[in-house]
Amino acid sequence: MKTRAYRTGVVFAVIVFSCTIFLGLSFAESSKDLYPLAKKEGSVTFGGPTSEKRALKILSAFEKTYPGVKINYVRKSSGPFATLLQTERAAGKCTFDLVHSSDPIDIERLKETGYFTKYTSENWDAISEKLKDKDTFYCAYAVTLMLACYNPTAIKPEEAPKSYKDFLDPKWKNMMSNSSPSRGGTGLVAAMRVIDLYGWDYIETLAAHGAMFVRGHGSVISMVISGERPLAWEATGYRVLEEDAKGSPLKTIFATEGPPVSVWNMGIPEKAPHPNAGKLLYNFLTSKEGQGLLVKHANLWSHLPNMPAPVLMKPLEQLNVWYPDMNYLLKHGEEIAEKFDKIFGIK
Repeated sequence: MKTRAYRTGVVFAVIVFSCTIFLGLSFAESSKDLYPLAKKEGSVTFGGPTSEKRALKILSAFEKTYPGVKINYVRKSSGPFATLLQTERAAGKCTFDLVHSSDPIDIERLKETGYFTKYTSENWDAISEKLKDKDTFYCAYAVTLMLACYNPTAIKPEEAPKSYKDFLDPKWKNMMSNSSPSRGGTGLVAAMRVIDLYGWDYIETLAAHGAMFVRGHGSVISMVISGERPLAWEATGYRVLEEDAKGSPLKTIFATEGPPVSVWNMGIPEKAPHPNAGKLLYNFLTSKEGQGLLVKHANLWSHLPNMPAPVLMKPLEQLNVWYPDMNYLLKHGEEIAEKFDKIFGIK
């Protein structure tokens, strides 16, 4: 009997141990269990391109839910932020517990160099397969669309373009601006969409019609509102929707061909100084509460199903949208950006 009981115990222990190895770091840790550990760490440092104004409205809710865990937020646009993370990594440092980026190429490169640890949040299974890493190193922080827009004081609504093809009409010569794909992932997916539809002739025609290159979509939006360049074939959706909703002289164009989806991803660094706090914040931002705050305060779409949409828009599943081929993006993204810049004479 003793021998049989011993063998049974050994078998049970082996099964438990094997399951633990199999589950590894991808096993979702509950926020309830993480909170006392995160509170002991005392703080969490989070970084990425979301503006401080928007981010702090969302993150203040986290601090209220989990008192004793202070948020340190570092805002940098995706390009400079990727450079900062690479510089830290080269120096053997890591000051972040959770990072997010609007450039999927940057996130994938960080994954390939071993920057992230595997982790699945409490809501991992509910996240669309298109919006999470199959290897569990990252998932969508949220989603935006690349939307077109115009100034209704300069262009009558009935005359405004309805499709991407309409933007090629010579009557829009010297009235448009755009940002370069080399400035970030949002511009890259916008360029990929029209190239996928109409080839490189589309970009060459835009350049021939005097579309002005500006540095970043904030500048694109500003030029539309001022009337200096009252038409834009691409701009980050959350900026367009915010200005449209608050009554700025700007109206949204939802191209009939279907605008592209730009995914903002996030992950936990392998060497995060406060890993439990990082996981706790990750859980919060992937929860219905966190995603709802991103929709409300940042005009981004949620990665969860059956969530409200940003103002003036419908949920993603009810929209005609285009998801870029991520494998193609990773292989040819730099090549696309370089060719785009060359056409526009950007060095």
